[in-house]
Amino acid sequence: MKNLFLLTFILFGFLNNYENKKPKLVVAIVVDQMRYDFLENLGDNFSKHGFKKLISKGYNFKNNHFNYVPTVTAPGHASVSTGSTPSVHGIVGNDWYDRKEKREIYCTTDYKYDNIGGNAYYGKKSPKNMKVKSFADLIKSSNDNKSKTISISLKDRGAIFMGGHSADAAYWF
Repeated sequence: MKNLFLLTFILFGFLNNYENKKPKLVVAIVVDQMRYDFLENLGDNFSKHGFKKLISKGYNFKNNHFNYVPTVTAPGHASVSTGSTPSVHGIVGNDWYDRKEKREIYCTTDYKYDNIGGNAYYGKKSPKNMKVKSFADLIKSSNDNKSKTISISLKDRGAIFMGGHSADAAYWF
């Protein structure tokens, strides 16, 4: 089995990092299959306004370990976005057998949800299977739901779980 490495940067409001204020901007970047040492080994190739700025001005979590198996995409994104493990957030794989429905289900499948755009295969998805709130959900509720959450990923499970239950939009390709 190929190990899944997740690299996470979280940037809490440029220049407000050291003050005890609510952030004006939170950016989370998660890159599947990117080991942390890539940042160090390839750092000379980064621009000063890109990854170098995130590393120097944001919070950089470089020593992450997962205390669960398997480390596949959906549980990884749900764990990063909630700070909990699959036994708590409920996303135990990309697919799993649902005893209530007596069949295998995909992690983001939600037949009650209509997506905008895409076809039936790419639609009908939501974070309903994630049992806890994400950091994005908590930030939004701390701002009386006035903040905006937009999540973008190549895969639906990355966008949906990182955006959480109260995302204003989740986009995937």
